Amino acid sequence: MSRRITILYSRFLTAILICTVTSLYSQEVEPDSTNDEQQRQQIENYSEQTGAEIDYSDMQADLDYYLKHPVNLNKAEYEDLAALKILNDIQISNLFDHIKINGKLLSVYELQSVQGFDADIISRLLPYITIGTEQEKTTFHFKDLFKYGKNDVFIRYQRILEKQSGYEKVSDSVYNVSPNSHYLGSPDKLYVKYRYNYYNKVMWGFTAEKDAGEQLFKGINPYGYDFYSGFISVKNIGILKNITIGDFNVQFGQGLTLWTGLSFGKSSEAVNVKKIARGISPYSSAYESGFMRGAGFILGFKGFELTGFYSNKNIDANISTADTSESLDYIITSITEDGLHNTQNSADKKDAVNEQVFGGHLAYKTRALNIGITAYGIHLGAPLQKEQKPYNIFEFSGQNNFNLGIDYSYIFRNFNLFGETSRSQNGGLATFNGLMMNIDRYVSLVVSYRYYQRNYQSMYTSAFSESNNPYNENGFYTGIVIKPHYKLLISAYADFYSFPWLKYLVNSPSNGYDCNVSLQYKPTKKITINLRYKFEYKQTNSDDEDATIDYNVPYTRQNYRFHITYPVSNSLTFGNRVEISRYKNNNTEPEYGYLLYQDIRYRTPKFPLAASFRFAMFDTKSYDTRMYAYENDVLYAYSIPSFYDKGIRYYLLLQYKLGRHIDIWLRFAQTFYNNKTTISSGLNEINGNRQSEIKAQVRFKF
Repeated sequence: MSRRITILYSRFLTAILICTVTSLYSQEVEPDSTNDEQQRQQIENYSEQTGAEIDYSDMQADLDYYLKHPVNLNKAEYEDLAALKILNDIQISNLFDHIKINGKLLSVYELQSVQGFDADIISRLLPYITIGTEQEKTTFHFKDLFKYGKNDVFIRYQRILEKQSGYEKVSDSVYNVSPNSHYLGSPDKLYVKYRYNYYNKVMWGFTAEKDAGEQLFKGINPYGYDFYSGFISVKNIGILKNITIGDFNVQFGQGLTLWTGLSFGKSSEAVNVKKIARGISPYSSAYESGFMRGAGFILGFKGFELTGFYSNKNIDANISTADTSESLDYIITSITEDGLHNTQNSADKKDAVNEQVFGGHLAYKTRALNIGITAYGIHLGAPLQKEQKPYNIFEFSGQNNFNLGIDYSYIFRNFNLFGETSRSQNGGLATFNGLMMNIDRYVSLVVSYRYYQRNYQSMYTSAFSESNNPYNENGFYTGIVIKPHYKLLISAYADFYSFPWLKYLVNSPSNGYDCNVSLQYKPTKKITINLRYKFEYKQTNSDDEDATIDYNVPYTRQNYRFHITYPVSNSLTFGNRVEISRYKNNNTEPEYGYLLYQDIRYRTPKFPLAASFRFAMFDTKSYDTRMYAYENDVLYAYSIPSFYDKGIRYYLLLQYKLGRHIDIWLRFAQTFYNNKTTISSGLNEINGNRQSEIKAQVRFKF
């Protein structure tokens, strides 16, 4: 089977090579934008680091809005430019200074004279900016909301075609004995999203989702879907910069004191470690945890900005009764965040505990200086008491917590000093500080240091760290980006860290480091070649069963990647990736894995149909040599599978524009495993060696 697949794939590549050689330079075509590639890299890196499945739709929604409503650089606010995630604070400051000194921009070509801007930065900005002189709407009447506002409605259906064991029918007697041996609902995953936007000044929307196995209009969900989310948001009414009611994100400083929503860490964009906080922003994701539900506002006056918010919602948790001398109370043994309620056990966790969060942020902002104070408290409806393990004895327990932090950012010429220091109620401290330098047009450098005490505690945080949470960690990071030639970009970082206390599966203090070197070469405007090398050194418990005390052993993981994107005609763009991973644990023999795929993308403005196809082969020794690859998906949905074991995977994505107001997406993906007779385990187990998934989405615009 494996040899047959290899032969077929070789023939497939041969045909592609012939097509490429004959047509590569015959015609030129605009491939996917650089921004898309940068976004893919960020998401892939985030998945590699955390292994988490995150909803990135809010990030994509921002870019989608600015694609249709470009930012007028002559009237742009800092928040608009920061939301594009292309410019750093030094570049934004230089742009404002250039306009202040020389007057309004007359052409986008004038950006070449702004310090810190080069051809690559400008080309990435172009889809989202304009140099307009027309008057923008700054006020509106109520009737304008219905005349000029834009509405988007998404309806999505998703399902795994093979039967999983959790959907096998069981008798009532078996179900009564083992209620968690069967999923409560159907294998269909359903999603509905509505969003209204009036020039990014008035917005409202809602999201509804049912995960696979969850009930619909019955059982624990008598009112339909398992998860509902909604918001109303108004911006820029006098001193009221923002007021949002419903579900929202809160982001301040560098994410050390308080941060909800998406936040990237280390990536191939080595110098972009500074976070851009948005204060209060609407939440429309289908991810069912890590957001606020209530109301938040931002007031701005004479350089000062005051933010306040209150959240009151029920969260999923495991609870247990605690027999006390006074009464029978309950405690929280753990808080769950996966949002799945498809078995009786997981259904019992749904909305089990009330959570109230309240706080605010006071900031003073000038063009060069930004300094702020964040304070927030959290109250749980019952005490949190996790099962005590040596590694978690310093983690938060109790019913109340309070965090106080100070953040700052100061820009002097081409230097940006930034950071945040925070203290939790128990006295635990954490600090993160960095310096970003645009040495010249061709070299950028960043250095940062983090010191997170083992007893620092914050329920909502997303600071720069190697671990998922910023505590019990010290580290030094440095990154550099060099552009020695207009066709060549070199990016590299090194991160050295230590963990003074124990960690999960590491029963003693440990340390580690990782480094990444990326090279991007563009021989023409249409061809992009990426090379990446990543090395990681860490420590974990030994698997020596004869040892009376667990001791640390080192392991290393290396990844080598080659990726190329190139057009072959006016409508076809090809992409190839070869990636090799290597894992070595202590004195064991090294393990290897490889991933090889071919992308074909079809798109032309003259025809309403667009298509993306990928054929991938992978072979890894174990999960330790897994690799991640971003896949094209329906709009606002994301697929970043981890490849391990041995097999092939392919997908086909079709998008059809049915007039100006309707878009239709269809996606089919299938994975074959050569070394398995069953896939997954437990209730997700499939009896066979293949897994197939279909996804369909319709978008209505009016």
